[in-house]
Amino acid sequence: MRIHRGAFRHRQQAALACLAALAFLADAGGCSSRTAAPLNGTKTPPDFALNVLVRGPLDETNRLRQTSRYVLESNRTLRATRGRGAIPLTYPPIARRLGPAQVESLVRLVARHHLMVEPTSPSAEAAAAPGAGPEVIYELQITSNGQTHRYRTTPDESPPTIRLLTELVRLAGG
Repeated sequence: MRIHRGAFRHRQQAALACLAALAFLADAGGCSSRTAAPLNGTKTPPDFALNVLVRGPLDETNRLRQTSRYVLESNRTLRATRGRGAIPLTYPPIARRLGPAQVESLVRLVARHHLMVEPTSPSAEAAAAPGAGPEVIYELQITSNGQTHRYRTTPDESPPTIRLLTELVRLAGG
């Protein structure tokens, strides 16, 4: 059986159009979700990563208020730095490599407290102006299952963020 070249091209274009429509529908449903669904499973997402920047006083002794940066990479490498080196453009040195159970506990903490949908707090938003806002700001970026969520908050406005930071400080040896 011989297929006419024009008919073959038409079928090929129709198949591609169907695939594009399915991809659009799948993407539209998955990206617009405002729940913690990507983290509800028991398995750690392969791309789970955290980036936490604490903007606080350099002379602060409380690790939850001191200027610091914690980066958990998807390969379970935890990087941490405190003080003057804790700026967004600096890549922190390796603190340690976490075990699968340690990363899974962080995933559960993020899911349990819905941190993938945590909003930026009004006080943290006010801190964008120089000299305004609270003394300590937490800036977080959480990645899981192809989705990334960023928010800013303060120690007073997000106790779940403090729990996450407390665990990162502990795991980094601080």
